[in-house]
Amino acid sequence: MNNTAQLHDILCQSLSHEEQARKHAEGQIHSFMGSPGAVIGLFQLLSSESTSAVGRQVASVFFRKLVLTKWPTSDEQTIITAQEQEQ
Repeated sequence: MNNTAQLHDILCQSLSHEEQARKHAEGQIHSFMGSPGAVIGLFQLLSSESTSAVGRQVASVFFRKLVLTKWPTSDEQTIITAQEQEQ
């Protein structure tokens, strides 16, 4: 994802009633969730005042999912890069 507006649009498309649009958005989200910067991208979207209420709600669901599935326990390595830790 290049920016928070694009991420917002894709997250909102994941709620579409149209199966093809929803599946496409879900595929993009799946790729994004495994990429470096996913934590920061979702958090920026959550903290932006310009994000719609629906966008924040969907972003929070995916942020929670990311934390629950990818966040390391004390003996695992982190998926957060050194660059992200500095931000």
